[in-house]
Amino acid sequence: MIRKAHLSDRPDIVRITFSLPSSIWADTIYLVGDFNNWNTTATPLRLDESDWSITLDLDIDQAYEYRYLVNNDEWLSDWNADNNICDRDGLTSSVVMTYTSRPIPLHVRPSLPREQTADVVLIAA
Repeated sequence: MIRKAHLSDRPDIVRITFSLPSSIWADTIYLVGDFNNWNTTATPLRLDESDWSITLDLDIDQAYEYRYLVNNDEWLSDWNADNNICDRDGLTSSVVMTYTSRPIPLHVRPSLPREQTADVVLIAA
């Protein structure tokens, strides 16, 4: 799940909280995506009594792909994201959009964390 907050003192930033239910059994969960160059250990979620979560300040007017990495071996997409995209191999990435005044684009070009190209299919969220 994602929650967004627009900061009145920083109009160029959107504060995004990414979260997963605390019922997910895991030792570690990392948020991996465009905002951290797909680094698999840079952005750990923290577990509290209600959820696993992390909050990031992201630039406005952007679309960021991301996934969750659970215990360093299981990838999860966020079905509550603004959008999800699927490449030709069937791999799905979630998309968070930080657009404030412009319409959301109909097509998002993914930046894949591996060296290959992909046909993109948008999946309505």
